[in-house]
Amino acid sequence: VAAAAAAAATSAATALQAITAGDQVYVGSTGQRGIVRFVGATQFAAGEWLGLELEESVGKNDGSVKGQRYFECPDLHGLFVRPTSVLRVEDYTDGIRRPPHHAATVNLVSPAARAEASAAPE
Repeated sequence: VAAAAAAAATSAATALQAITAGDQVYVGSTGQRGIVRFVGATQFAAGEWLGLELEESVGKNDGSVKGQRYFECPDLHGLFVRPTSVLRVEDYTDGIRRPPHHAATVNLVSPAARAEASAAPE
């Protein structure tokens, strides 16, 4: 159990290091697109969190939770998620504004997969 907890903490820390304020991300659970406005610990729950400003008004707040402001955005555009719940938009480089769960229909390919495909003999 302790090993699993340590692995989860390491995974979260690695994901957090890869994402910084200003990054554009897709939220894995909803497919919504947003900009990271906050990275770090919060007062509302333990652990590391990302505060996102979503493109559409489908969020839960305006960048504040329980009276504590973490960032500013229009009402219902703010959302807090764990770092492991998002994927950076730049990791899907075909320019189509679709969440990764639509990959099969819009042919989103990660840079690593694109490089591997281009290196394969024809």
